[in-house]
Amino acid sequence: GQSTSAQVEVSYFFGGGVANRPVQWNVIAQDFNFTPPWGGNYRWTDSDDPWMCFDCWWFSRYTPPAQPILSGSGTTDAQGNLTIELPADLLQDGQPISQSVRLTLEATVTGNDNQVISGRGSIIRHSGDFYVGVQTRAYVGEASKPSTIDLIAVDWQGNRLANKSLQVSVVRREWENKFVANEFGGGDWQYEQKDVPITTSTVTTNERGEATFDYTPPAAGSYKITVKATDNGGREVRASVFQWVTGREFVSWRRENNDRISLIGDKSS
Repeated sequence: GQSTSAQVEVSYFFGGGVANRPVQWNVIAQDFNFTPPWGGNYRWTDSDDPWMCFDCWWFSRYTPPAQPILSGSGTTDAQGNLTIELPADLLQDGQPISQSVRLTLEATVTGNDNQVISGRGSIIRHSGDFYVGVQTRAYVGEASKPSTIDLIAVDWQGNRLANKSLQVSVVRREWENKFVANEFGGGDWQYEQKDVPITTSTVTTNERGEATFDYTPPAAGSYKITVKATDNGGREVRASVFQWVTGREFVSWRRENNDRISLIGDKSS
């Protein structure tokens, strides 16, 4: 929610600014995953994918190449400088950017000899002036038995923050699966996602910046625990974690279409 600016400086190898030359620039935004220097198993972002593995170095979901969220042009001044203003409200794919991102600005200048040269620099755009973290003490819980959730608040450097008010909510994630047949004798699974509210609470961090929250899952399934807070600028910071819960009842997991192989004949008959 804060604007900033970037300075482009163009100079000759022997010194002196390259004045009155055209500059083209682009800004791209990439996800920034905050992790304090002391590590820990806390989750610092709000992910809505229960199968996301943050610690699996061998697992990587495909992400398309980042596209510019801002573009522009300008001309260097008499000293070879150009100031680029970045607005407070940024959009990516038509949606406001509310999570932490790394902004990379690349500028390309054309010299008097029509040769081009580029340079780039990056800054971190934080979602708020502090972060909240959440972790479960047990990766798998048990229905009708209490589960303890650890919460924490830290600044950008990882220093723990006391007396922060944190709002916690728990929902049970359910999926209603339906197989839709096609005219070729096959078909695809389709699902509808539903979140059932379980409980909410408000806690305050102690002198170590920590707090705990207990809840009792009523049944087996997948539970999403979300913690959020409001910083001094009125911005919402949040993080979430999923916990699997075992029990005697049937649990309907999300059905996807990744369990099939397409057969292609090498002959028409």
